[in-house]
Amino acid sequence: MPFVHELRQRIQSLSEAISRQREVLKDLEQQYSAAQTELNASLDPMARLPFELSSDILRQSLLEPTTWESLMALIRVSRAWREVALAIPSLWTTISDQGIRPLAFPKLLDIWVARGQDSPFSLSLRHMSSAAFDNTFAALEKYANRVEKLDLWAGLGFRLPQTPFVALSSLTIDGDAEEKKWSFHVAAILGLLRNAPNLVEFNFLCPKLIPTSKVARVTHTNLRHLRLGRPEKVYSGSELLPHLELPSLETLKVSGHAEDLDELFHVSWPPLRTLHMHLGWTRDPLLFGVYVGPTLTDLEVTFPHTDESILTMLSNPDVLPELRHLVVRENVGGIKSWERNALTFLATPRPALKSVRLKVLKYYYDKFLSAEFVEAVRGYEGGSVSIFLESVE
Repeated sequence: MPFVHELRQRIQSLSEAISRQREVLKDLEQQYSAAQTELNASLDPMARLPFELSSDILRQSLLEPTTWESLMALIRVSRAWREVALAIPSLWTTISDQGIRPLAFPKLLDIWVARGQDSPFSLSLRHMSSAAFDNTFAALEKYANRVEKLDLWAGLGFRLPQTPFVALSSLTIDGDAEEKKWSFHVAAILGLLRNAPNLVEFNFLCPKLIPTSKVARVTHTNLRHLRLGRPEKVYSGSELLPHLELPSLETLKVSGHAEDLDELFHVSWPPLRTLHMHLGWTRDPLLFGVYVGPTLTDLEVTFPHTDESILTMLSNPDVLPELRHLVVRENVGGIKSWERNALTFLATPRPALKSVRLKVLKYYYDKFLSAEFVEAVRGYEGGSVSIFLESVE
């Protein structure tokens, strides 16, 4: 049937012609898009500005701290914005795995670090999955010598990195303290501290620690700020203290056991300026006088159960002569004796003191705190020292 054969040939010819026209149309669309982009770039005010000015405008347009999402959104505005952003290495020094598919993160980390050139960078890993954990940590260890700040969440499959972090100045390890699977041996944390000789700040917030009996003490000469645990959590990390010698420590915020704190201060006498203690039952807080040297300016203590008020010790003006800010929350044996101690302390001349917060459990505040005491405290208001009497849960 010659007629059918001719139709099929014609259809084939038309199909090929359509394909060719589609290729032509695709090429024209690409040329159009390129021309439009070039026109937009030539009309973009950013393209006509000096680089110093355009880069400053871009920095001002970003949220602080710079996030992956905000930077990606900004460089999609135009080619000019993208070129300026890619020419500023400092924009690519804060990296997070938030919103990133775990399996894709190592490759994106390579790209981000390359854009930062030789700059040290901050890295937050709080969304790692067990499936991608090994690849993510392999990528982390590849750039360990450039990591300046590291924020880790101890989730499923987590392990501590054991590679040297010579540039690391700030380290945070967070996690679910109630989940026993995330516990670490004290020796592992000490090993991490040894691998970060230039660490200045260490926050160990939640994960449980397993005590280690035979382990060499770590002397860390650069660590100045240490936070162990959260008051509302069961585990504190204070088990680290007996194994540390910190001659440069300026800030210590700790929740846990008085015995662990006692160990630290018997080994070294750091030049503390800030001390926040949330401790369990304490028979005699006056013993804490051995912990605090003349350099301390900021003291916050929480003693849920104590037989004696720390205000007794502080009523001596020779104790902590440089104290500027004081926060006290105690559950003492007798509220009346505590009132007397508080008033004695408030009457003590302390030229450096700027503020005092006395926190009383709501039950005691409502039931037992005398009106005379409240009135006496108010009598100190309006002076050179700000006095706050607070009811807390």
